[in-house]
Amino acid sequence: MRPVPQPVIDLVKDAEGLRLTAYPDPASGGAPWTIGYGHTGPEVRPGLVVAPEHALKPALHEWGEGNLNAAADNNDIRAITRRINGGYNGLDDRRAWFERIWPLVNGEAAPPMADDRVRAIQRVVGAQVGGVYGPATKAAVARWQTAHGLVADGLVGPVTARAMGLPAAG
Repeated sequence: MRPVPQPVIDLVKDAEGLRLTAYPDPASGGAPWTIGYGHTGPEVRPGLVVAPEHALKPALHEWGEGNLNAAADNNDIRAITRRINGGYNGLDDRRAWFERIWPLVNGEAAPPMADDRVRAIQRVVGAQVGGVYGPATKAAVARWQTAHGLVADGLVGPVTARAMGLPAAG
């Protein structure tokens, strides 16, 4: 597993906030119990306490065990949410955070796009339609841009969207 970039760790810490004593998760009405920087799991129970230097380790372990770097590289936020939450609770919030993290990790100004928009783009450029804006879609967009006399950066900004006949991202 490659290291998680420090800006991503800082963003998670800022978003989740550090709680050293286990607490009931208010978003779910009390269960599951949560500790550290938003970690939940069967080992988290009332009365559990974690030292600050160990608070992020469970989340990083879960990320590694779930091979979530690969999912993140492919912009597969649904797979990440399913692995972390066991379903799709919090998908919209996770997408919003993912869009904040993406530029920190990838150095790209444009965040990933929503699934339905990506599917439309994939249809236009002839890529495999799956709703994930990964490296294959980015390469297909760049080829399409070249073929249509546009700057071939692989990103679908307003000019490329207009040329594709798609509304600009909102």
